Amino acid sequence: MNKKTLAISVSLLVLILAGFYIFQFNSGSTFNVKGRVAGFSADGQEIFIEHENIPGYMPAMTMQFKVKNSGPVDSLHIGDAIQFKLVVKGDSSFAEQIHEVADNEVAEHPAGNESAMKMATTSKSKILKKGDQLPSFTLTNQNNNEFSTDDFHGKDLLVTFIYTRCPLPNYCPLMSKNFKQLQGKVKNKFGDEVHLLSVSFDTDYDTPPKLKQYGINYGADFNTWSFATGTDDQIKDITSRFGVFTRVQGNQITHNLVTALINPSGKVVKIWHGNHWKPGDVVREISAL
Repeated sequence: MNKKTLAISVSLLVLILAGFYIFQFNSGSTFNVKGRVAGFSADGQEIFIEHENIPGYMPAMTMQFKVKNSGPVDSLHIGDAIQFKLVVKGDSSFAEQIHEVADNEVAEHPAGNESAMKMATTSKSKILKKGDQLPSFTLTNQNNNEFSTDDFHGKDLLVTFIYTRCPLPNYCPLMSKNFKQLQGKVKNKFGDEVHLLSVSFDTDYDTPPKLKQYGINYGADFNTWSFATGTDDQIKDITSRFGVFTRVQGNQITHNLVTALINPSGKVVKIWHGNHWKPGDVVREISAL
């Protein structure tokens, strides 16, 4: 074979391989993956998964995946063992066919407890789910008075987690706007039988006076809507049990959104992940009780 023929052969081989690569790249690749739910985005369109090693693609880690169909995600809770298909196509990827699997099919920490979004605690306490009894948490309200969540027994309690410096309008400000609407609705419909509680996880900045001013800015009636902070340990205790995770970045905190309804006997009856819920959804849930 002369040099000219060899060069042509090599060129053809390169073109064939390149064509094969482009075909694979454009047609997409699918991987079967197992892992555990680590969190949810505010809009419910993405899910954080601590996944096992994906051979030929990526090592075990915690990643944020777009969800093609968010329906199956609505029934999941943080810590659930799951299996899903990861579809990689062009410059996009998404998770689909997400479903629960037996707990013993997935390691407790598939990525060796290395997480891109670390839980706000090292506590191994189980995350609360529907039907669980709310533990007693001690916090401090906007008037600098210490209280316990047990104080709300006999009332429906709606709790959400925020921080006052949150700059994204569809995160904490939206939760507070929803609560502002709710305080009037529940007062008119249920009287004093419902209480709203916003818990800040920014313990360094959100002192009781700042929380009080924040509440005033949102038109809070403190008889119906309380704001709370606490020590690092107290806040870690309650946020970890509700599956709230945070990552501090300068003056800002990357976090998920969790809102929960507790019935008068202290049991969790509903947990909303993200920011899709509306005040009317809460009113309907309370009415159903």
